Amino acid sequence: MPARAKKPVYNTERTIPMTYLAPCPSCQQEAFFKYIGMQHWPEATASAMGFDTSVALYECTNCTTCVTEYSLNPAIAPAGLQSDKKK
Repeated sequence: MPARAKKPVYNTERTIPMTYLAPCPSCQQEAFFKYIGMQHWPEATASAMGFDTSVALYECTNCTTCVTEYSLNPAIAPAGLQSDKKK
């Protein structure tokens, strides 16, 4: 599901959408996810996990589950985190 940005946040690499409309992995409802901040990882940790050093976090407005932007938009996930599932 493509992101629907209401008010973008800017960082040095790209624009981060303030909201996503997507199915929640926890409550299984189509819900809005609101941007709640960035999670920052030390470079060694991020490299070991296959993440960028900064990852956008979102909260489901239905059940308050927190997920990374990679969960909401797999197309931008690093190669090692992209799912092989076909929808």
